[in-house]
Amino acid sequence: MPRYSPATRILRDDLLAQLRSATRPLSTSELREHAPNVPMPRMAHAVVPVSEQVYRILCALHKQGLVTRAGAKGRDATWDAAPTGADAEIAALEAMLSLSADTAQPLTTVEHAANHLTAAARTAYAAAAHDHTAASTALGHLLAQWADILTTELATPDHPAPSAASSTQTRNTAPRPDGLLWRASTSAPQPKHNTGHR
Repeated sequence: MPRYSPATRILRDDLLAQLRSATRPLSTSELREHAPNVPMPRMAHAVVPVSEQVYRILCALHKQGLVTRAGAKGRDATWDAAPTGADAEIAALEAMLSLSADTAQPLTTVEHAANHLTAAARTAYAAAAHDHTAASTALGHLLAQWADILTTELATPDHPAPSAASSTQTRNTAPRPDGLLWRASTSAPQPKHNTGHR
């Protein structure tokens, strides 16, 4: 595999990305205009690549079969990305994603917030199983209560709020390392107080 200088590697990757994401062929000058600054020998900072540098890299990509010449505008050649074996797979994935986006029921901001708060409450309870402090349990209760409030605010005839039993289970139970559940309000291990005896 050829070894490229840092400037060549940066430009090569960027030019390929530009051509693969473009909806039409691009000229050498257009590609140079959107190319990143690149490091150059004896230069204190990265600089804009010169046209000849961009053109040489495009010619090398053409020789490797990664780009094709699409024509010329005067003395400015135009380029396009060559088809690859991954094109059909990418198109199928894009079609699948657009289909799922059309059919899926989008979550509202409140639903996202409620889901995050519920997950945070479970994490706090899990921490309380190892760090037996009142703060961990209190944090878990607080997060669970806010999740309940947001879910209730969201409730509509089409999206009813979860049942009280489900909400109570989220608030009052936490996973143990063995996969079972303990009741946070009654069965949680209590902190050991230092009595001063060794």
